[in-house]
Amino acid sequence: MKDIGVRLARQRLLRYRVPTPEGARWRRWVMLGVAAWGLWAIFLSDHSVLKLLKLKTDRDHLANQYAEAQIAYSDAKDRVPDEKELTDVQAERILRERHNYARPGEIVYYIGTDTMRAQTP
Repeated sequence: MKDIGVRLARQRLLRYRVPTPEGARWRRWVMLGVAAWGLWAIFLSDHSVLKLLKLKTDRDHLANQYAEAQIAYSDAKDRVPDEKELTDVQAERILRERHNYARPGEIVYYIGTDTMRAQTP
């Protein structure tokens, strides 16, 4: 048989332990719920940190593409002369680049499909 004195000593000591405050158990559950909600909000929700970082990288990538497109547009705009002030050199350059015109005695080779000319059936 076990010594009953040890059990009685433990019970006497339990009387003098620091009492747990009222509602401590509920506070633990509330804190656990708040922590779970915080983890969900940070990692799993539609507005999570991970998704926001991905959207930021997408935005930066699109901003770079936009800047490149603006540069290409300004270059193209500079290459196209005003219709009112079209010189012979500019007109020749446009005909040669866009419409594949050749000078007399010059041979032009078409590689691949030619979308500028009419298709023969």
